[in-house]
Amino acid sequence: MTIAKRLNAKRSHHFKFCLEILCDNRGRKVEEMNIRRQLALSNLMMILVPVLTAILALLGCLAMLWFVVQRGSGMGVDDVSDFNWLSRMAVSYVGDIIDGNDIDTSPDPLVQLLDANTMYLTVSRNGDDLYKHGTEDMFSASMLEAARAIDSEEVILSSDGRSLYLARLNMDDGNYEVSLFAKLQDMETRAFRVAAVMTWLVLAVAILLSVYLTSHFVSKALLRRISMPLNELSKGAEALGEGNLDYRIDYRYEDEFTPLCRLFNEMAAKLRSLIESTQKDEESRKELIAGISHDLRSPLTSIQAYVEGLEDGVATTAEMRARYLSVIKAKVHDIDSLVSQLFLFSKLELNDYPVTLSAMDIADILRIFAETHGPDFAQRGLDLIIPDENVRGIVSIDGPLFERVLVNVAENSLRYRKREKATLWLATERKDHSIVITLEDDGPGVGKDDYDRLFEVFYRTDKARRDPAKGSGLGLAISKKMIEHMGGTINAEKSSHGGLAIVITLKEDI
Repeated sequence: MTIAKRLNAKRSHHFKFCLEILCDNRGRKVEEMNIRRQLALSNLMMILVPVLTAILALLGCLAMLWFVVQRGSGMGVDDVSDFNWLSRMAVSYVGDIIDGNDIDTSPDPLVQLLDANTMYLTVSRNGDDLYKHGTEDMFSASMLEAARAIDSEEVILSSDGRSLYLARLNMDDGNYEVSLFAKLQDMETRAFRVAAVMTWLVLAVAILLSVYLTSHFVSKALLRRISMPLNELSKGAEALGEGNLDYRIDYRYEDEFTPLCRLFNEMAAKLRSLIESTQKDEESRKELIAGISHDLRSPLTSIQAYVEGLEDGVATTAEMRARYLSVIKAKVHDIDSLVSQLFLFSKLELNDYPVTLSAMDIADILRIFAETHGPDFAQRGLDLIIPDENVRGIVSIDGPLFERVLVNVAENSLRYRKREKATLWLATERKDHSIVITLEDDGPGVGKDDYDRLFEVFYRTDKARRDPAKGSGLGLAISKKMIEHMGGTINAEKSSHGGLAIVITLKEDI
């Protein structure tokens, strides 16, 4: 796989990871569900407001009906005073008709008055009936005879809810008698029915209006409440799409959208971090290519020079030719070692290297390492020391890989020592259910700015890179990948002995 393909694959992984962040909170419980509560309250208001409005409207209508029953409606004959007033009006119409000698014609105003108020009118002259109109059920002969027995121009009688108004008119052509019958109970019932119809009409209008207004304002408020965070999320997505990775949603409510907005901000921060990491990886790849080119060019240049020397006959003796061939062989070995390390690092980075974890006692691992490699390192100028206070603990590691990590660290301590004899302490301690292995030497150490970069590929504290013989810069990078594949961490810090300390943390098996 080429470097470009690996970068694209990693970048695709980053974006997939960010999308997974948004879906990673499905099991998280939201403490306050304001929108859900607001929705429930809105549904409740959609019921309560119309009901309360209907109750108030009904009470108002009942009050109106009570007023109609007690005081009259003002729209018809509801009591005796109204009846007397209408009767006099009817007599006035009749008088006008008599003066015009048009008694056989039923005038529209009089007919309308009688029909509208369920009344019955009779007009007689000198005892002869001239005109009758209205509801005949209202007529009562007994009441008429009783009224005629009373000597008065106006007679008003009431019996069993029925009323009679009798008026005597002395005209030039004779004596007229106008009688008007009405049943006040029917008139009141009619007025009550009209008021009842108006009551139901007002009640229906009030309910419909309250439902519409409540639905309008409640829906508008709820829509505004929901659309606001959606608009913020939309703006945030547009900002991220335009490359503004510093955009954050400032959402101050505590509701169902709060976790989503929080996750959006976390995603934006994670995306920024991952893109920066991708850019950093790309820079590392560039440094990797530069490092490979540099570390291959040096031995290849030497090989080329010695081969040309052999071709040109510079090595005139067998001893010189053997020495030239020995140097060429050593340089080829350096190139082979570098390529092997690169291949190993690539397989570790692509998770393509077999790792077999086994439960082992860390104290036994360090002891066996010191017994196996101690004499060789001591002969080369590095003493391996295991403190007496070391703790024992079971950790899951790949034995050969962990041994290689220890060898890499020891080689670094040996390679960068300033004195003829250097010391490497292999200490262990238990901390927070983990075993911490500290490998510290008494060498020159490194600067504070170099601690975090020591595990980068081809990184050397020697910026000029003038001494490739002191290592390729891959040892600690390979060691970091190995420890991570074993589920641990590795970092660098200042040694208590003045040099460099490599700290490895592995989870203890309990």
